[in-house]
Amino acid sequence: MQRIRLAVGCSFVIACLVSGLSFADDSQVVRVGVTVVGAASGITGVAGRDRLVKAFSKQKKSPVQAVPIDATGDQVTPEAKAKNCTFVLFTTVTEAHNEGGASGKPGQTTNIPEYHTTVEYKLYRVSDATVAATGSAVAQDIGSLGEVVQQALDHVAPKVVNDIKNMGTAK
Repeated sequence: MQRIRLAVGCSFVIACLVSGLSFADDSQVVRVGVTVVGAASGITGVAGRDRLVKAFSKQKKSPVQAVPIDATGDQVTPEAKAKNCTFVLFTTVTEAHNEGGASGKPGQTTNIPEYHTTVEYKLYRVSDATVAATGSAVAQDIGSLGEVVQQALDHVAPKVVNDIKNMGTAK
């Protein structure tokens, strides 16, 4: 009887330890400094950065916390270190154009432009300034160029979260 109690007790302790370790891994937050969007079209670079920070906060069960970075050039890394960031994200709008298209019945056509945009990103490690991940996100829609750029930025956040998750140990 004592062996059974001992076995059950040991099993309980092991289960608690394993679940505690799993919980610790799930609660680890990776801070990513988000810089002002480069070559922004249709929106300002600061508005693009703020939209991207907001897009990160909408990611469910994400291990990533986005932190706005105001600095540029050589001052980015010191600011990222001061804000305890593991990574810094640089984004650039590399394509932003529209294609007009006639639609409607003959004699009643309207010109509705469709906007296309591409945002490329590079994720750098703060510790050694090496590139940890690169990628791009695209969007196309009618409306305005600014709205389509914002849609592309919304697509960057889940890609970066996935890149960080695929790295395994983030720090």
